[in-house]
Amino acid sequence: MQSAKEAAILRILGTTKRRSRCILAIEQTGLCIIGLAVAAVCLIIYDAGLFVRGADTLILCGGLYVLSCVLAASTTAALATRRKVLEMLQVKE
Repeated sequence: MQSAKEAAILRILGTTKRRSRCILAIEQTGLCIIGLAVAAVCLIIYDAGLFVRGADTLILCGGLYVLSCVLAASTTAALATRRKVLEMLQVKE
């Protein structure tokens, strides 16, 4: 719901649907990548040997995680921006 309101505000400010979708998707994807980086740094701090031994598995799992985050963020951004601007701003209680 919050994404739909943000998308509506972006549209009112003059951005295109495509640009609004990109902004919403990049925001979520960036959070995903930052989370992975923090987790990797914490694992290195905890046990660097464990990080080195499991690097291939971590890269595979991290890649799948990023891919799923990108797909989910793109889908939700498309769903949030497909309605009309005034419809997105209406509060449903």
